[in-house]
Amino acid sequence: MNKRSLLLLLLALSAARVEAQAPAPSKPPAQPTDRSPAAPAPNTAPAPGTPPAAPVQRSPAAPARTAAPAAVDSAPSAPAPNAARDADVPEPWDETAPLQLVSPPPPPGTTYVPPPGYGPDYAPPASEPQPGQLQPGQPQSGAPQPAPSQRQVRFASPRLYPISPRPIPPRAPRGPRRYGNAGAPFAFGIGVGAIFRDDVGYELFSERDASTGLELFASHDIWAPGSRAIVSAGIDYRNERHEGADDIGVAHNTLQAELNARFIATSWLLPHVRLAAGFVATRFDADDELAAIHFEDHDLGFVGTLGAGFTLRTPPRSFETYRGRLASLSLGLLLEGGYTLASPASLRAKPTGSSDVERVSFSLGELDRGGPYFRTMLVVRL
Repeated sequence: MNKRSLLLLLLALSAARVEAQAPAPSKPPAQPTDRSPAAPAPNTAPAPGTPPAAPVQRSPAAPARTAAPAAVDSAPSAPAPNAARDADVPEPWDETAPLQLVSPPPPPGTTYVPPPGYGPDYAPPASEPQPGQLQPGQPQSGAPQPAPSQRQVRFASPRLYPISPRPIPPRAPRGPRRYGNAGAPFAFGIGVGAIFRDDVGYELFSERDASTGLELFASHDIWAPGSRAIVSAGIDYRNERHEGADDIGVAHNTLQAELNARFIATSWLLPHVRLAAGFVATRFDADDELAAIHFEDHDLGFVGTLGAGFTLRTPPRSFETYRGRLASLSLGLLLEGGYTLASPASLRAKPTGSSDVERVSFSLGELDRGGPYFRTMLVVRL
């Protein structure tokens, strides 16, 4: 570019700037026409000696022109935007537009943070529509559907209660609580007892000095001499059997009546003393398979027992129901030791059977049935 071209460009820019800054020409005042009468000048009077102006006569020959009626448009014209609002007039409701009752979606990039204790898929529940109210985003009946670009997106969110919960019927009143009698007059026990004997006759059956057996008892309270002392009466049964290697066996069955005096030291500890007396039956039997002979004998004697121990039990009313049942039920563990006095058993081998061998009975001697004992039992009180 040379200097001449640069100079012409500067001149052209200066001329354009002057034209842009020049004021716009003012319009001349509007002249009155023959159709609009001129307004008289205010506070002016005609000059003296000046005749009044003649009135302007319009020609009646030319009839007034009637404007042709405009064609009625079938479609109503949409009001100008913001026209009603600018005129402080309530804006009419367009019945053809769909009714939107939901809020617009959040702006892009907005992250919803669920409250503590909810998962990442949680969203705030939508408000429930009232009866007769349109669902969010539902158009009126007969109204055209909005364009896809104008529809608002409704974000699906889980409801806490999709269906109203079924009312829970009130529970029937339980009534006043009742307390049953916590006294436990009945007692039942089952356990195992061992008697220690040093009679050499038992070595034929076992090398141990102790012979174990099953024990059962049942009792009922009959007297309470004090607030914590109780006396009960009952029966006691013991069964023990000794088996030898040569088909020889001895069995003792003891049945006694007992008196038991117990003291309630605490709700779970009951010391006691027991005194019992009764009968013991002994049965001896032996088999000789070679000679086909069976030997047996029976003996009945007197027995007495004196013992002491204690019971560990559950506290009273541990199993009581609301209506007062099972108030006296308790479970316990009985531990007892003592001494048994019994008359010895005098046994004889008496043969029985159909063998041709001469049947001869012979004495076996005496067998001791007493001795110190120890027993442990499970006790149920009612």
